[in-house]
Amino acid sequence: MPPTDIHPCPKCGGKMIETIEEIDHDRFTCLVCRYTWARFLKSARPVIKVYCSKCVEWFSEETVRVENIEEGFDGADVLTFHCPRCASIQRSNRITAKR
Repeated sequence: MPPTDIHPCPKCGGKMIETIEEIDHDRFTCLVCRYTWARFLKSARPVIKVYCSKCVEWFSEETVRVENIEEGFDGADVLTFHCPRCASIQRSNRITAKR
């Protein structure tokens, strides 16, 4: 992985390069003293959505009232929730969506 982000090391002043890029943070390591530093990203939290078959619409999990969550036969998370629009009780697989 070529270094994309170079910062001065707060400990020794050497060059810090990005060594790990994760979903929620980036990790930097100093080339001189091997000091490591992590930068946590605020926008990295994924949005989980559930589907109401009555409204035919996807809703963010944060906007519904959750009744239960269980594991389906295929290993996926199945959420039982109250739809914020039609107020019916629904069951849906949880999916990760882009913001």
